[in-house]
Amino acid sequence: EDPEYKQYLSELNQAKRQVNKIEIELHKKQSEFQRVLSQKSVKQTQQLFMNKEIEKLKDNLAHAENSLGEIAFRPSHRCKCQDKYYLDPRNQNNFFKRKGYLKGYTKASTSIALLAFLGAGNTHLGGPYQEVVYRGLEHLKEILDLELRELNRDIPDFTSTFSGNLYGYGITALVMAEAFGMTGDPDLERYVNALSKFLTECQHVLGGWRYNPNVPGDITVTGWQIVALKSCQITGAPVASDIFDQADKFLDSLTPTVASPRGRAQVVANKIGDKVGDQTRYCYLATKKNATECTSAVGLLCRLYTGWNSNDPRLLQGVEKLLSEKNSPRVRALQLYRNFYLAQILLHINHPKWKAWNQ
Repeated sequence: EDPEYKQYLSELNQAKRQVNKIEIELHKKQSEFQRVLSQKSVKQTQQLFMNKEIEKLKDNLAHAENSLGEIAFRPSHRCKCQDKYYLDPRNQNNFFKRKGYLKGYTKASTSIALLAFLGAGNTHLGGPYQEVVYRGLEHLKEILDLELRELNRDIPDFTSTFSGNLYGYGITALVMAEAFGMTGDPDLERYVNALSKFLTECQHVLGGWRYNPNVPGDITVTGWQIVALKSCQITGAPVASDIFDQADKFLDSLTPTVASPRGRAQVVANKIGDKVGDQTRYCYLATKKNATECTSAVGLLCRLYTGWNSNDPRLLQGVEKLLSEKNSPRVRALQLYRNFYLAQILLHINHPKWKAWNQ
């Protein structure tokens, strides 16, 4: 409700849009230049003219970015505690390119890091690491503005590009949705809507997702997409319920087959065609019936998002199986998927063993 703060947000978003506009124009001009260079009959004067245009756009972009920086980091809105590494001008464009960084995959690595900052209560508008989160989000937005047609509907000849894989897009969608939900910043809403539409269109007809769009899915890539789309839906993005219905059918296809159910086992078994699947466990692929603790943890959390309630017998029995495994502490510590997804399940359903397990 603070008028000064509203004015700050308005100026900030206007400066962001200006930077994005110039970036898109520069990207188009550079692509055009490459096409011209590939032509045998291109004149040197034409090359020089286009090169000057590109240099001018780069200067305009630098000026716009400086203006954005001056607005974003005004003294009254700077965070009190500053991360020396990321606030060092020599490193501010590195984002989260340390151990685990792969060239072309900065969406995934940056988003994973941002989830930790957001989870600790930091946003791009406040918190001890405000500037770190701000720079990370801006990095993601710069990439998405150049890749997604959903963000460039006003450019008729814009061509979408796809970099990395759907892990990156799914985790980025989750970050954008969480950041938008925490702040209500309207500038993030367009990215949430664009990413939810993009991910929806990438879903395979059988309900899953994998590395590339519209191919038969696996449990790990699908897990990120389901969590991200549910988060987008909660923030108000138009995600149709049939997306989750289809995902639920895909999860059914990942359940390992078991003998015909009898007695108590009937509670947790599900008949799929002529086969019976154990819905407390999940496999990596529908074609490979080798359920592990890691893939089962992903599947069980996804079930919470596709419609199961917290006291569903299948969910509770699946959780008990994961909690009762006999691996050594060292082995369990390396089961990152299991730990990451099981932690969320236990917390979401307020499981009585959550506190001890977390400790």
